[in-house]
Amino acid sequence: MELLEMIVVDKWKEKADARKWEEDISLWEYAYDTLDRLEHSQLPDALAELSGYSLDDVKRLWNMISERQQEKLIRDIKRKIAEMGLEEFLPLAASVVYSYPNRGIAKQVLQKAIDFVDGKTSFDDLMNAVGQARPFNELPRAHKLFMKGAALGKYLTKTELKKLVSKHLIVDFLEPSPS
Repeated sequence: MELLEMIVVDKWKEKADARKWEEDISLWEYAYDTLDRLEHSQLPDALAELSGYSLDDVKRLWNMISERQQEKLIRDIKRKIAEMGLEEFLPLAASVVYSYPNRGIAKQVLQKAIDFVDGKTSFDDLMNAVGQARPFNELPRAHKLFMKGAALGKYLTKTELKKLVSKHLIVDFLEPSPS
């Protein structure tokens, strides 16, 4: 099943990259939409669509594995897609917050990020702090995109989220960029 997982995720990434250029859709927005489809569709149908395999082939593979293996396969696919979406979303969100003229919001977000990594607050609380920055709280399209990016966190473990937050909201902020 690792092969099917790899094929689905690789094909998804290929489609996501194409949509990014053809339709101007962000990777995290496509990740959100894909995960929503996985949550609300018949799984073999969704896997066939994502993998490019025929529905019959996917159903044959699907029926060969146990229910536990099916659950693990779907969970792992969702996690990988969500992680790729967050890898693009968090640096952009951080750049918006940390370049925001109101330094109070930047300090608040940095503190919330540190608190999240230290286990003192939730990822949702951190995202609420990030969402206070313009344009996230003023422009409807930016707010919608922000909400889709923030929602990807529910597919990752707390440890995985802490690594991403540390990398994109703490370390990248504290390390000066090369001039």
